[in-house]
Amino acid sequence: MSAATSTGRASPAERAIAAAINIRRSDLPAGFSVEANGGVNVGGDPATRFKHCYGAGATGSGGNNPPNVSSPSFAKSGGEGESVAVGSGVTFPSPEQLGRYKAYARNPRFPQCVAEAFAALTFKADGIEITGSQPHGVELPNQVATTAVVKTLLGMRASFTWSARNVALSAYLDLYLVRVGGEELVLYTFATVQPVLISSEAHLLSLMVARALAHPH
Repeated sequence: MSAATSTGRASPAERAIAAAINIRRSDLPAGFSVEANGGVNVGGDPATRFKHCYGAGATGSGGNNPPNVSSPSFAKSGGEGESVAVGSGVTFPSPEQLGRYKAYARNPRFPQCVAEAFAALTFKADGIEITGSQPHGVELPNQVATTAVVKTLLGMRASFTWSARNVALSAYLDLYLVRVGGEELVLYTFATVQPVLISSEAHLLSLMVARALAHPH
């Protein structure tokens, strides 16, 4: 994703709220820029892999998807294959959808199933194909304080190995879901070689929560 996106027919008011909450370039250290994904072909069947892992209820979306507004994906590259991408999103689910998502994310199999789904993806660019293997998912501790308005729905890390032309790299996807009133905040980081520091993720998540609390609930 190279620019902010909106799905589920977000209203102008919802887009404005999400823009105020979502991660922006100024929240990040020097060296991050909007990620460009041109020329990359994505394959594999992560949805089928997720459903096979999760079992019954994996397709229970409950109708149309709720409005969602995502930030751009901000990326930074280092030496020896090291890279980091950061992004966020704000979803405006109905109370019924929010309840389903809460139960969905709290299934103890969810982190492992996400890891297996991402490991099932393949990427091809400039004739080089990248494949994933050895998926492993774990829960991460809450990074924001729970209140009557703020509830952590999910904190997880999916790790796997990326391989291309006999070169293997460790990859890490960290994902957080936090409910603030009727809004669902999403923060993700994706890193190769080593994961993003949880303290850095906690800082970004706290920024998003503080911005969400600035709006009436």
